[in-house]
Amino acid sequence: MSARLPRRRGEEVVLVAVPRFLTRLAKNREGMPLGESVWSDASVLIPEEIPGKTFRNVFTGETLERFEKEGEGALPLSDVFSNFPVALLEKI
Repeated sequence: MSARLPRRRGEEVVLVAVPRFLTRLAKNREGMPLGESVWSDASVLIPEEIPGKTFRNVFTGETLERFEKEGEGALPLSDVFSNFPVALLEKI
């Protein structure tokens, strides 16, 4: 999953993360497809033009830390979707 079209206004940046094929992920599961058991080591890539290391999920209030994956910034999907199946992430 890659976030390649961030929304910007000056220094403010937001990313929207929405999983594709959510019904496939939810198949044969009780509840929503959340956390590490679903997302394993998958991550969303953060475009290099977005500086900073910390993002806040507007929906849940959770703070997420960017890490390096194969030379690019990334956020673990197990963290992004740990409590809610979509995310609106703002750079803080």
